[in-house]
Amino acid sequence: MPRLCREDALAYTPDYAEFQEGRTIINVRFPEHGERSMWLARASIAFDATWNELPNIVAFATAHLRVKQRARWRRYDDAGITDALAVHGIWINVEDGSANCHVSYNTDREQPRGLPPLTEDDVVFLTRWASGWLTVEYVSPAPES
Repeated sequence: MPRLCREDALAYTPDYAEFQEGRTIINVRFPEHGERSMWLARASIAFDATWNELPNIVAFATAHLRVKQRARWRRYDDAGITDALAVHGIWINVEDGSANCHVSYNTDREQPRGLPPLTEDDVVFLTRWASGWLTVEYVSPAPES
């Protein structure tokens, strides 16, 4: 499991820390009060919980998009594509322990024939609360074909 420590940060400022694991970017914003080391420790706890739940987060997004975009997902099923979605970003709220996940279509994956091209708007934002509950924050679905 990746670690959130200052030495591993891509960027580390008084307001912000950024990390990367594979293609997933992890973002932490520090509040104006308190020590950054304390906030980073809290961010690590929220990140660990979220990272362990990534398969469930992707499954949750998949289930949501199967309902919203039936035609697209029938094409994925027919093509045997099981990794259509990927988590591209995790934003951690260190004050409440929540993590917002940016789940979008896996642009490294070749799309089935006949589907419209993917755009940056084909995303789902999900929030994982400290209690473990997932909620869909925003959906911008790809057009049906």
